Amino acid sequence: MFFERVASVLVRYPRQVALLLLCLFLLGIVGMTGVSMETGSDTYLDKSSREGVLYDSYTEHFLSDNAVLLVKCDDPLDPEFLSFLDRLETEVREVRHVDSAQGLPDVLKGINHGRLPGSRAEAEMLLGHLPADLKDRLLPSNILTLVLVDVEQGVSTDVSRGVLHSVQSVIESESPPAGVSIEVTGNTAFDEQMEDELSGSLAVLIVAAMGLMGVTLAVLFASMSHRLLPALLVAVGMILTFGVMGFAGINLNIGVVAAFPVLLGLGIDYAIQFQARLDEECRHSPLPEAVRTTIIRTGPAILVAMAATAMGFIAMFISPVPMVKSFGIVSLIGITCCYGVTLLGLPAYALLRNYTPKPAASGRAVEMKEKYDGVLSQIAGKIAKNPVPVLLVAAFVAYGGVVADSSIPIDTNQNTFVPPEMPTKLSLNEVTGMVGAVRPLPLLVQGEGVDDYETIVWMDRFGEYTLSRHPELTGVTSAATLIKKYNGGVLPSDQAGIDAALARVPQEELKGYLSGHTAGVIDLATIDMEMGAQDRVKKEVMADVGWMRPPPGIEVDPTGDYDMFTSLIANIAKSKAEMTYLGFALIFAYLVLVYRKRYAVSPIIPLVCIVGWNAVGMLVLGINYTPMTACLGSMTIGVASEYTILMMERYGEEMREHGDPQRAIREGVQKVGTAITVSGLVTACGFSALVLSNFQIIANFGVTTVIAVGFSLIGAIIIMPAALAVVGGGKKGVETEAQQDDAPSSTGGA
Repeated sequence: MFFERVASVLVRYPRQVALLLLCLFLLGIVGMTGVSMETGSDTYLDKSSREGVLYDSYTEHFLSDNAVLLVKCDDPLDPEFLSFLDRLETEVREVRHVDSAQGLPDVLKGINHGRLPGSRAEAEMLLGHLPADLKDRLLPSNILTLVLVDVEQGVSTDVSRGVLHSVQSVIESESPPAGVSIEVTGNTAFDEQMEDELSGSLAVLIVAAMGLMGVTLAVLFASMSHRLLPALLVAVGMILTFGVMGFAGINLNIGVVAAFPVLLGLGIDYAIQFQARLDEECRHSPLPEAVRTTIIRTGPAILVAMAATAMGFIAMFISPVPMVKSFGIVSLIGITCCYGVTLLGLPAYALLRNYTPKPAASGRAVEMKEKYDGVLSQIAGKIAKNPVPVLLVAAFVAYGGVVADSSIPIDTNQNTFVPPEMPTKLSLNEVTGMVGAVRPLPLLVQGEGVDDYETIVWMDRFGEYTLSRHPELTGVTSAATLIKKYNGGVLPSDQAGIDAALARVPQEELKGYLSGHTAGVIDLATIDMEMGAQDRVKKEVMADVGWMRPPPGIEVDPTGDYDMFTSLIANIAKSKAEMTYLGFALIFAYLVLVYRKRYAVSPIIPLVCIVGWNAVGMLVLGINYTPMTACLGSMTIGVASEYTILMMERYGEEMREHGDPQRAIREGVQKVGTAITVSGLVTACGFSALVLSNFQIIANFGVTTVIAVGFSLIGAIIIMPAALAVVGGGKKGVETEAQQDDAPSSTGGA
């Protein structure tokens, strides 16, 4: 069989295997240079979906990127300051790919025959002639003014960011006068700084996770020789994971950043299980034979557990949120790399370094381990004799969590995900607080004849109707409003009049709201609202569309960032349950197909309990669902299934040796309970590094994963013995199953 061949190769050629791993390690370093960071719509919206196609169509034809210059000074109406700002705007307009730059000087010159005001009094007089909305937008306070910079429509994200850097260079070269400060903000600046913060966060998280796990290993794994070896193996596994990502073109995002500490925890868990079995075998067998037994017995057992873990990650593939899918994909790559490195690396290292376990009675750590083993055995024995009360209490708490789950709020506001002190977040919040939401609610109008008279009239009537019904809407802009603006405030009465009016609208202004004859946009300006309120307003507006139907052949859909983030609420609410149910279905089918024994479904019992307990933990700690915590159910199934399956594997091995279910439960828990506890605590330390992230979405995910690992340990050590006692069906039934030859667990437990 496969593992026997692997064992033979490793025992005969340990140096060659170590050299192979070194080559893979170096290849991983090369591959990881191709990994880049991504944020924005690609991480939240599936671009192959209808919503994604609409979003891309809208951004390509109508959306031009923009930056906001937040200019603070002592007196925005001071003639000397206005002269400086006028020069700055002129320089900004000359930047390549800048479409326009509008600020207070332009507007004042526009109503003053092209001249800047010569005094503050003249500036105040001119300001009084401006429309209130324009005045409030450009001069929101007496110490602040805004300059709105529009980038050419249709340019790429990279070009837009280049424009941003060029504008920043212009600001620095102009040397603002004393007392004047200028900040560049906007969505592009926000996304770029978010990527920088994410990159830094990933490095901090990995270093912190490795450090925490190293300390935990040094303390809890003190009874083992070479106790930091698992940390070395998982580090190599992580490099290989980065390398595969680079060669496969998988980029980093929030989901992937959150996945890496999880992978560190799972990877080190595999190494701990392998080393614990190797150390056990070395105590009564020569090293080559111990290596062979470890590979043949533990290799398949952990592979089975790893495959079960993969079921939870595979369930994430049905999520409509790309960052959740990428979490699942990278997790699958990571656990495969870590398992492979451990399977080959640990035996090779042991053979090359002549691994020798510490003496059985060596030190306080060994004594503590033996005492802990004894306590676990006693607890398991008592639970196995009285399993029903334990299961009833666990099920009662889990049921409470399932019932309470629907009451946990869902948070999809990207602004709450990022570090609270991120400069562009603070400046963007400041702009939003003064002039309202930076992102309006756009409605994409599509169909043949969008510029027909009937459609233009409908746009006008619908805009007025929906504004009158929703106080959250502060304005509307469309082809209809532009026609009225350049036609004396009224709509023409026929198609010829519409065509003539459209010809009078400046093309630069019109292209943001009309694209040929087949597409247009209605922009609804809104006040600043929480995401739940935004979602409600969007649904009410679309209900208005359903009541005031557009002309035949015309379709109207919400789109843009407004629709993307509000739709996340529904996507999360739907997919979090679907991922959990699919995870249970996959793990159940996997256990039945692989083991074909009655007691093989016993891990499902603690898994159901743990998922229910997670909801209780989130509710008690006040943690909301986000795109990351939405995958907690399926991730928990993956992580917890490993512990429960390893426990079941060892139970099966003890059954084949002794034929006594009670003894099999006691000795199974005793022999792997410590290893599972250590690996669980080390895994929790790896996950806890997420809590250190300055991204709230990652930090909250870290808290929930630590809780999930803690519950997983309880499920494996407390609930699993009770499940085995009940599902095993008594001594006779279990003995019969244990004698079957078709079970893959004949390879043994961990």
